[in-house]
Amino acid sequence: MLALCGVLALMAWVFWPVTGGDFVVDDDVFITTARMIDAPWAAFWQSHFYEPYYFRPLGVVSWWLAWRAFGLDYLPHALINLVLHGVNVLLLVALLRALAVRGWALVAAAALVALAPFGLAPAMWPSNRFDVLATGFLLLLGWLLLRALASARPTAWLLGAAVAALAACWSKEMAYPVATAMALAVLAARSYPWTRRWRVFAVLGAAVGMAFLWRHGVLADAYAVVIGNPLVAVTRGLSVMTQLLPGLVTRSLGGGLGWFWLAALSLLVVVSAWGGGRRGAGGASPSGGAVLAAAMVMLAAVLVQTPLAQLAAPLADGSAFGTVAFLRFYYAPWVAFVVLVALLLARARWVRAGSLAMVAVALAGAVALRPLGVSLAQWVNTEVRPYAVAATAIADDAATDSPCLLVFLGTQSRHPYFRMFSDVAVKARAQHPDRAWRCFVMTESTPWLFAFPQGMALPAWPMPAIINPDGSPKADSTWSTIRYRYRLPPADLASLSGARFFDWRDGRFVEVTDEVRRGERKVPSRGWGL
Repeated sequence: MLALCGVLALMAWVFWPVTGGDFVVDDDVFITTARMIDAPWAAFWQSHFYEPYYFRPLGVVSWWLAWRAFGLDYLPHALINLVLHGVNVLLLVALLRALAVRGWALVAAAALVALAPFGLAPAMWPSNRFDVLATGFLLLLGWLLLRALASARPTAWLLGAAVAALAACWSKEMAYPVATAMALAVLAARSYPWTRRWRVFAVLGAAVGMAFLWRHGVLADAYAVVIGNPLVAVTRGLSVMTQLLPGLVTRSLGGGLGWFWLAALSLLVVVSAWGGGRRGAGGASPSGGAVLAAAMVMLAAVLVQTPLAQLAAPLADGSAFGTVAFLRFYYAPWVAFVVLVALLLARARWVRAGSLAMVAVALAGAVALRPLGVSLAQWVNTEVRPYAVAATAIADDAATDSPCLLVFLGTQSRHPYFRMFSDVAVKARAQHPDRAWRCFVMTESTPWLFAFPQGMALPAWPMPAIINPDGSPKADSTWSTIRYRYRLPPADLASLSGARFFDWRDGRFVEVTDEVRRGERKVPSRGWGL
């Protein structure tokens, strides 16, 4: 218990610099959504995400509740992720104890999840909450399934497991195949009576199936995120994740230590696997079947993340934010991997030596990981926040008697994460929503996403619609009391009649509308990568 408390305290110390940061990219989307909808509960029966093939009602509701409680105070929003990650560490401990993992092997597993870059770093960005939530519910599901298998009267445990499965699947899509793999593992658990296994399998299968069918019924195009052959998407995504892995670890840990981490962990896994079948001090050790089940669940957690990871690979650009944002694809696989490692450790001949070595690696990694949080907070506060705050001040002063289109120039090359989401970055922070929310806010390359209250009449600015893979224009997406509109910039931004233009000069936005109208300031639209 004392060792676990120490691990959690160190986890908070490593995480703490992030709390001095600010909202960025998707954070602004969810804050804007929370501000514009009256109540979030329709998220459970309506398409609600800004990309209409995601169904994540629990995460969206959590943002709405957090906004109502804390507003734009970034500290508590960041701490929500820290607390959720800490809860996941405790759920991991409970699950491993139910699997007969004890002593130092248990501490080693807790340290690896709490402190490793694949565990703690993803929690540093509030928008990665979907992964943290889904993984937590999956850990809870595993613990409840073991209790149901071991109980002669499993009804209450089965009910809890069904709820946990629903919650995991409705937190992030990756939970569907992972929960399915857990159901198959239950069916193969030969140490329990056959009838009990079938009962648990049937309840879990029904819960996952219901969650899947519900999502399928709500979403018009539930599978658009996987374009083309799913097997090809998985293969390519797995290749991308494998190629990016060493660089992500190295950047997370500040340089060459990343290679030490990978080498040490690989060696320890090999050592831990030697001497299988050992009986622990309490007279029991994890079974070989538990090891195989953990391996199957880990494989499912890895494969399900690969299609979207392939599409998001440009995020892994070497920046602190890019590293933290992309590491979310490894969060659930890492937790599953640690479960497997802990099971192997508990069966090893040198369990204490192997466990202490892993704890030492985790502690060294934690110390090396802390600067990543420092860098992330500094980056947001110096490279994104000044632009968002300055643009919001202008939108707050916009006139209310005419359509409003604000174009902020000078942000294209150095500040991509402001320009990509400039519209919602402004609307998340607006002090006068009656003015700012009426505006289209864009940069040299318009954000593909604009957000408005659903009842607001929108002018038809001459901006091209985004084209879907089937050739149709991407329609507005609406739910509850918010509308998302998707547009691309015209070839010449000066053709936007009625627009006001601002250029970033000497640390502030200066209006240059007259220069643009006279042709002195050229404002061609530019591509995403420029």
